[in-house]
Amino acid sequence: MIKRFLFWVFFFTILGGIFIHFHTKFPPFLSWFGRLPGDMVIMRKKSYVDLPVVSSSIISGIIVLLTSIFTRKR
Repeated sequence: MIKRFLFWVFFFTILGGIFIHFHTKFPPFLSWFGRLPGDMVIMRKKSYVDLPVVSSSIISGIIVLLTSIFTRKR
């Protein structure tokens, strides 16, 4: 059960990453991603590094919460 769930989480994460990679603008409901206080952007002459630390922590917390809700033993 958990293997199947993790497979689908991974699958949709990859699909989301591909979608975001090929679309320069985020959908309106994701416009906050990467722009929260604590998210870092490093811009140099020839490089650009985006580190969405806080945004990733929030998404991780949501995934953990959903996993704990759906995998409770009854």
